[in-house]
Amino acid sequence: MVKIKKVELRQIEIPYVEPFQVSKRTEVTKKTNIVKIETEDGYIGWGETDSFESPWYNYETVEGNWYILSKFMIPSILDEEFTMETLYSKLNWIQGNLMAYDAIAEAIADISAQQANISLATYLGGTSTKTKSGISLGIQKSTDYLIEKIHKANEQGYQRIKLKIKPGKDVEVLKKVRGEFPDINLMVDANSAYTLSDNHLNILKKLDQFDLMMIEQPFLDYEFVNSAKLQQQIKTPICLDESIHTIGDCQVSNALGSCKIINIKVSRVGGPLKAKKIHDFCKNNNIPVWCGGMRECGIGRAINLAVSSLPNFTLPGDISGTDIYFDEDIIEERFVLNKDGTMDIPTGKGIGVHVLEDRLEKYSLRFKSFL
Repeated sequence: MVKIKKVELRQIEIPYVEPFQVSKRTEVTKKTNIVKIETEDGYIGWGETDSFESPWYNYETVEGNWYILSKFMIPSILDEEFTMETLYSKLNWIQGNLMAYDAIAEAIADISAQQANISLATYLGGTSTKTKSGISLGIQKSTDYLIEKIHKANEQGYQRIKLKIKPGKDVEVLKKVRGEFPDINLMVDANSAYTLSDNHLNILKKLDQFDLMMIEQPFLDYEFVNSAKLQQQIKTPICLDESIHTIGDCQVSNALGSCKIINIKVSRVGGPLKAKKIHDFCKNNNIPVWCGGMRECGIGRAINLAVSSLPNFTLPGDISGTDIYFDEDIIEERFVLNKDGTMDIPTGKGIGVHVLEDRLEKYSLRFKSFL
């Protein structure tokens, strides 16, 4: 049982090692909100929102999350008593805003596992001590530079390469990449950049020739029917990302045949417990899953690893080493890729990492305390 004594909300901004470009946006820093919850009995839990500065991925943003958390969510849980399982009943009057909710849910999950004297992975029912790791590479300034980065990722041992694509940066890029790397595990992510127009449909059909593991999120998040139509016309599995927020979305996708794989992002679905429930649905319906990433700081990355310990996370996820995105993180530990292309699941109590509050101060943009 968790009874909250104090909540701190801090917004930070950390530079990336290099700019990251997707189909709709280029990001040069990681701006996020950090939630710290302290309980009456002295436990401290941490959470992180993983929306972006602009609403290109979904409707949530860093600033929007700050407003929802500070104005509605945090005041609703102060001096309240609940468990990780009953938290939602305190906040379900607030529609949507799952990424804001996720930051609180992560902190409560961290505390709940600490109270049980076990890791979050064990608390969730995880069975793995390691998870397969892939890397996500943004749209690059040239295909030659992209090929250099793929060579480096292969040398590091990543088990899967994901490339961001968009119209005009797809077929020709993949021809060169497959020519250079005929045998690597390769997938692409469109971040909703395509439509079902004849021109785009022809492009998407051409992707079958590249022996891809999957095509991630070709269409807008609500276009389940279009995804089903495309899946009927191509052999490459479609993976849904932005479309999946709830088990209900999984049920719609499964009924229509909109995809063969699902990407579970803890932040997108509203926290570790909600992610586990979607995992369980997919496991029961023979849908393989993998853990997507939002270029999280160390708090979110530790929680992604804990969730990835569940048994149906059979495909390499987006949880890469700290060095891929940050020179300096907000936790003491640095996540390092093992030689076999896996990442270790944290085994310490709770999320299993130590947050450096001086780093939070260093990168802080604003701060608010709630008693």
